[in-house]
Amino acid sequence: MQANPYQQYRATVVETATPAQLVALLYQGVVRFTQRGLLALERRDLAAAHEAFVRAQAIVLELTSNLDFEQGGEIARNLGSLYAFAYQRLLAANCRKEAAPAAEVVELFRTLLPAWQALAGKEAATAAAPAATSGRP
Repeated sequence: MQANPYQQYRATVVETATPAQLVALLYQGVVRFTQRGLLALERRDLAAAHEAFVRAQAIVLELTSNLDFEQGGEIARNLGSLYAFAYQRLLAANCRKEAAPAAEVVELFRTLLPAWQALAGKEAATAAAPAATSGRP
């Protein structure tokens, strides 16, 4: 059985991504699933809202579990606090089926996403520079 071309593409993107690109992808996932949860709440589809919020929560936990507090220092601690806040707000949105806490999470991750995208662009440019000067295609 042949895999879905879109799934193959997504797998390749993840496998070849730099660390900052992976974080940016995860941030996009939090926004996407939280928005799905919000839309499901509007439709009063509580099962779909629950599923979407749980997926967003899982992504936040993944982000948290990959923080390196030794090397990341204060930045890692601050991100850990932000992720804990986001997780608690998603939990509140899911348990109470309220939109406001989830909307806060969307706003938070939308605000931080451009910084990760810019960092990912710098990583990609740095990685491409040695290849461009090495004389190899």
